[in-house]
Amino acid sequence: MLKCKEIVRILSSDEPLSFLRKAELKMHLAMCGNCSRYAKHLNIMQISFINLFKQKTAVGQSEVKQLEDKVLHNFRAPNRKGDH
Repeated sequence: MLKCKEIVRILSSDEPLSFLRKAELKMHLAMCGNCSRYAKHLNIMQISFINLFKQKTAVGQSEVKQLEDKVLHNFRAPNRKGDH
């Protein structure tokens, strides 16, 4: 049976797990309230960070169009410091 420290390490990493290791993990989480709560909190934090990232990086279509127009304008404008 896995120990709580091993569960924390497994839950905190992205390493792929074998079928046996997944079964051991699920069994431990079913029996250990502390690790089960830890796993739930990690999941909540992961979802929260994903949602926060989506909110902070969301750009409306009008903003995309304005940025595109600005980039195209700057690209088409002659070099002000002198053409080489």
